[in-house]
Amino acid sequence: MTSFLRIVPIANVLLPLMLVAATAGEQLDDHLRELTSRAVNNKVLTVAFADFVDGKTRQPLSEGDVLVSRLTARIVDRNLLKVVERGQLDKVLQENKVALSDYIDDSQSKKIGKVLGAQGLIYGPGTVVAGGIVFSIKLVAVDTGQILHGFTWQEVPLTRAA
Repeated sequence: MTSFLRIVPIANVLLPLMLVAATAGEQLDDHLRELTSRAVNNKVLTVAFADFVDGKTRQPLSEGDVLVSRLTARIVDRNLLKVVERGQLDKVLQENKVALSDYIDDSQSKKIGKVLGAQGLIYGPGTVVAGGIVFSIKLVAVDTGQILHGFTWQEVPLTRAA
C-alpha cells in the first residue's frame, strides 16, 4: 500500500509535464501546416516572401529577414510548397520599379505573382513589444488579393554577449 501511495503523486506530476505546450518550433510547424493546407486548397502551390516591415514606419525589419529564412527553410525542407528565391523577388521589384508599399496591393501583387510564377505572397507587419516583435503573417492569393491564412508569431531577438 505504501508503494502505491508513492507512485500516485509521481504520476500526478509526470502526466502534466508530458502535456506541456509544444515547443516554439512545433508551434511554427503547426501554423505552417495550416497555411499549406489553405494554400493547396486554393491552388496556391508556389509562394514568394515580401519583406516583413515595421507596422508604423513601413520599413523592413532585420528580424523579419530572420523570420523569412526560418519560414523558407521549414517550407522547403518539409516539401510543403515551392518558394520563389528571395533574390528573384528583389530583382523583379527593381525591374518593375515597384516599391515595397506598392506591391502589397492587388494590382501589384498580381503583376509580381505573374512574373515570378507565384500564386501566393507571404508577408506582414511587425510590432515591437516588450521582449520581441510580433508579426502578423498573411498568405494572400495574388490573383484575387484574398487572405487565405493568417497567424501571429513573436520573434525574440537574440541578445549579443558583451
